[in-house]
Amino acid sequence: MAIVLGKNQYGKAEVRLVFVDRSTPVHTITDVNVTSQLIGDFAQTHLTGANDDVIATDTQKNTVYAMARTGGVGSPEEFALRLARNYVDKYAQVTGARMAVEQYSWDRIVTATGPHDHAFSKGTAESRTAVPLLNAHSLSLQQTLYAMGKGALEAAPQIAEIRLSLPNKHHFLVDLGKWDLDNPNQVFYAADRPYGLIEAAIIRDDVAVPDGAWEGIAAFI
Repeated sequence: MAIVLGKNQYGKAEVRLVFVDRSTPVHTITDVNVTSQLIGDFAQTHLTGANDDVIATDTQKNTVYAMARTGGVGSPEEFALRLARNYVDKYAQVTGARMAVEQYSWDRIVTATGPHDHAFSKGTAESRTAVPLLNAHSLSLQQTLYAMGKGALEAAPQIAEIRLSLPNKHHFLVDLGKWDLDNPNQVFYAADRPYGLIEAAIIRDDVAVPDGAWEGIAAFI
């Protein structure tokens, strides 16, 4: 019988960040708690103590602050995915990243003339949480489409067929250099065409789909 290392991950837990967007006279505030966990080829760190390939936990903490500065925070889902992609795309030894982002609410202070432009008070106790897991060499969009439809059919036995249409539209960073302006991943051009388009039907093989169920829906005819 051998003793071996099982699944493992490591990172920095509960990095507190308050981001104030002052790009307009009406400021916004985003208050989050971030936990980063990296997955990959770190066996030697556990077995021999070698830390050559380890991305230090303080580096992960500082990455949270740096990426907030260069690209803002946005929603917890957006910020978590940006952080995860940073590690998976940059480091060969990282095969996956699990990012947990919890967002806390703040309310604008109400004055006699209405909500204040840049004064806030702590909001309610509810929080918004996102915990995406990003793996390197990700599965195809087609597999994601099938998994979504399969999951829905398994959860709702009264449904016989699901059709999904997934357009992949692109947003390109605008070069503002000719006006002597930088663009830290904030201003994008939304290209409406051309774009990728993946469509499929996921069905139960023992239930007939009523005729005309999809009539009038151009994307699925």
